[in-house]
Amino acid sequence: MRIYKESTHGWSKLALLLATLLTGIGLIAAWIAPANADPALERVTLQLRWFHQFQFAGYYAALEKGYYRDAGLDVVIQERDLRQDTVDVVASGQAEYGVTNSEILLHALQGKPLVVMAAIFQHSPLVLVAHEHTGIYTPHDLIGARVKMTRDSRDIELQAMLAKEGVSLDQLRLTDGEVGLDDYLDPNIDALSAYVSNQPFYLQQEGKEFQILWPRRYGVDFYGDCLFTSQAELASRPDRVRAFWKASLKGWEYAMENPEEIIDLILERYNPQKSRDHLLYEAKTMHELIQPELVRIGHVNPGRWRHIAGIFAQLGYVSSEKATPDFFEGFIYDPAQPDFDLSALWRWIWLLAGGLAVAGMIVSVLLLFIRQQRRLIEARQQTEEALRFEMARLFSIFDSINENIYVCDPQTYEILYVNKHMQNLFGKELVGGLCYQELQGIDRPCDFCTNDVIIHNKGASHQWEHYNPILDKYFLATDKLINWPDGRDVRFELAIDITQRKRAEERISLVNKQLEKAKLFTIIAHDLKSPLAGVYSTSQILAEEAESLSLEEISHMSTAMHNSSKIVLELLNDLMQWARMSQGGMEFRPEKCSLYELTRSILDTARDMAGKKDIAIRSDIPEVLTVMADQSMIKTVIRNVIINAVKFTHRGGNISITARQADSFVEVCTRDNGIGMREDILSTAFSVDKSKMQLGTDGEKGTGLGLVLCKEFVEKHGGRIWVESEPGKGTKVFFTLPGAS
Repeated sequence: MRIYKESTHGWSKLALLLATLLTGIGLIAAWIAPANADPALERVTLQLRWFHQFQFAGYYAALEKGYYRDAGLDVVIQERDLRQDTVDVVASGQAEYGVTNSEILLHALQGKPLVVMAAIFQHSPLVLVAHEHTGIYTPHDLIGARVKMTRDSRDIELQAMLAKEGVSLDQLRLTDGEVGLDDYLDPNIDALSAYVSNQPFYLQQEGKEFQILWPRRYGVDFYGDCLFTSQAELASRPDRVRAFWKASLKGWEYAMENPEEIIDLILERYNPQKSRDHLLYEAKTMHELIQPELVRIGHVNPGRWRHIAGIFAQLGYVSSEKATPDFFEGFIYDPAQPDFDLSALWRWIWLLAGGLAVAGMIVSVLLLFIRQQRRLIEARQQTEEALRFEMARLFSIFDSINENIYVCDPQTYEILYVNKHMQNLFGKELVGGLCYQELQGIDRPCDFCTNDVIIHNKGASHQWEHYNPILDKYFLATDKLINWPDGRDVRFELAIDITQRKRAEERISLVNKQLEKAKLFTIIAHDLKSPLAGVYSTSQILAEEAESLSLEEISHMSTAMHNSSKIVLELLNDLMQWARMSQGGMEFRPEKCSLYELTRSILDTARDMAGKKDIAIRSDIPEVLTVMADQSMIKTVIRNVIINAVKFTHRGGNISITARQADSFVEVCTRDNGIGMREDILSTAFSVDKSKMQLGTDGEKGTGLGLVLCKEFVEKHGGRIWVESEPGKGTKVFFTLPGAS
């Protein structure tokens, strides 16, 4: 405590001495100062990285809506000069502010005194565009291909993507240089660097097919269109830097909320050399890169900048030793930091000319500031220490859990943490690798990745099942977006091993299928026994007593044998078709055919059967309706539902069959006014369950396989079949088939 008091006392004497000196300087300043200060706006220049277009909409909005003027600034927005690099223009003081891509970090690591103020694009728009005919889908496909891009830092994301995939620039037939519009239509070039928000529009207008190679799909996810300034500007005019930063981001918020208004403004004031459709395309594509609904416009993540610096170091662009915490503290602009503005200092000097009383007040403010800073530092240290303790305790708990737990960055797919159980299960170092490579053994993000789901539903957990081919295990995973200590939003996953449960479910399913088959064959054996017994007994009588029987008796017995044989034949036919379908031995050959013609051929036969019961069958199927169907299968379906309708309809009844177009399907309905079905029979209509069957109106018996076979045939076509029925009021059987129109 005594040391602190002595330190404070020393600061007090230093502040008093400073105040005395400033008083003298202030008197001189007051004497030489003009009678009234110039209230004019401060003129500054913003250097764009390209020509006027929607890419810079936020700055136009800030200028035209008066946000810069309200901040005391007179801003000149300057197009790209192809003879000069944007970074050099700002670093040399020719412009106070500039816009460039993530190469700003590389320039800063190489020694240029630059400060990044905001990242407008959360994902870089820089991509490689490959023509469809080239067959280029991955970076490896570029080997030996004719590629145009630059070797300098303007295309650094593309170079990083190739390097991470093990493809060197020397393996390409590379034309080094900036890409012009004519290059995109040149058939002699296979792939070119492009802004996804710009050049693909020209290709679409020309009707060209193309593929896009995104660096972020290969672990290179950089920022795009970063607003930056020089360290000299920040040191000398921090108030102006903050005012420009705030007004610019306000302009971007307005531009993204009112894109069509800003497009009209660009067309009227800036002569963009682009059509309105092109600017609309640019605005729509940029919206996906900026993600204003998910991320505050201009947001920069220190951890992500460190990750980008790590990629530069891995690829040999810079030494990793340069990416120190002190470097990033000076590189990333923090608008919350206290401002030390020399112009403000001179204003204080002018005010201090009033006398020692003001100097004493400044001393008090300085002492208060020192105490406040000390408390802030101590509080920050305590908070960081508490956070480290909590993280250590949390990781200790995770390591004690015998289930898989890991954390990864949803932007870069980098694994940030795994617990001991998961580390031991995979038997290798996982932290630092890409999740899809280390955990799934593939070279690109998984199709079932949950990143988008949890990002769009921030705070909510997402549960799902998946199979891991490396471990040959099934897992029940719970994913959630959490905040990492460095400020990043990361994906946390807890994966519980459910392999035993899944294997048990598979065994139960297999046993159920076997039981169903056993039950089916028991039923079939019972059904065959009765008609075959009738055939056997009748044939025995005919064989032993034929001479004593009358022609009428022989005719009656022959008819009985014929009916029994017919039942056996129908049962065997249905059984054979069902068995062929179940075992995959029945060929499926769908073709475009007329539903009217299919139905007509079956109704001609069905009307003979219906005529014996005086049942009228009416067809109302439009001749223009066509379906994609296997004719043999669908004839079987129609035949079964018509025969069932005849079987369960009283003498003198009516049956109708209709069809209609229902979206991309054709819906067929067979309706009768027969005996209908009870609820218990209706519930088992499509199962092999003889205990629930009922006899026809003339005592007809069925095989029990008809509707089962219909269901399998219809579902083979991608359609569905269902029954509506009520006792005493008849039955309606519906099924759908894909239309062919």
